[in-house]
Amino acid sequence: MLKQTAIRLPTDLATEIDFVARVRQTSTNSLIIEAVRKFLAQVASDPEFAKQAQAIMADEREMLRKLLDEGSK
Repeated sequence: MLKQTAIRLPTDLATEIDFVARVRQTSTNSLIIEAVRKFLAQVASDPEFAKQAQAIMADEREMLRKLLDEGSK
């Protein structure tokens, strides 16, 4: 399944992406997907990111618990 998303890029960056895609004989879309996947893999292996994500998830669990408690009154 695909989700269509619009992004705004500085003109110089878009030009570079288009050029690299042409040289690699791939689409701009495929090149961006590849880059985002590599970035996400890098982020996922960052211990500081994991720590921050866990803190946010704990806050969200607490907020959900409060909302559910309020709703049951």
